[in-house]
Amino acid sequence: MSWAASAWAKKTRGHRSHSTKLLLLVLADYHNTETDTAWPSQQTLAADCEMPLRTVQWCLRSLRELGFIQVVQKGNQYRPTVYKMRFDQVYSLASGAAGIASVACAPAPAISGDAIIAPAKVNPQGATSEPASPRHSNPQEPPGKDIYISEPGKLSAVWDLALEDLEARVTRPFFETYLRGSVVLSDGPDAFVVGVHSVVPGNGLKARVEEVLSELTGRSLRVKFKEVQNESR
Repeated sequence: MSWAASAWAKKTRGHRSHSTKLLLLVLADYHNTETDTAWPSQQTLAADCEMPLRTVQWCLRSLRELGFIQVVQKGNQYRPTVYKMRFDQVYSLASGAAGIASVACAPAPAISGDAIIAPAKVNPQGATSEPASPRHSNPQEPPGKDIYISEPGKLSAVWDLALEDLEARVTRPFFETYLRGSVVLSDGPDAFVVGVHSVVPGNGLKARVEEVLSELTGRSLRVKFKEVQNESR
């Protein structure tokens, strides 16, 4: 375990969600100072972060796109992927916070503000412990405002992950009737709007969808269902 890597991960800003920040903190705990790399398996990260495997995969992809980590050696069925942390990158490539000019690239829009999650204490041998409670890094600073997703491709990616999770959480009749073939229409301060082909009754399914999306985006949000025609997909 590298305390320097953990300290760097704690300072990083511009994450897309609380989940990506937590995963980076846990990944930093596996940093090997001799090789300057880390190679925990995705299954280990999922157990340590208490996240679905799909969420871990999405977070790792986000961390690469934001410039915090890079893949040194791609894994396969016999060995895990080897990651290198970019300690020179404190602000994400999509951030530009505090007046820092980001490296020129096609920026990916952030999903959430810069709220900080304290590092989870992880045993290098694989034993896990409960992560510390979220807190804001500076009591003098107000928490960051939510940043909403405007790019259609990013909206679709988040909703695809949500659907995979929801298919395991709701009964098959409900999923097939109301969620199969649904599309995300917009995200904003009023609601996360989802287009469905049948009117969703009651609030039970709505609450479950809000729960899953909140886990993925790292922010509390309200879902609104809007009936659309099949050909609009």
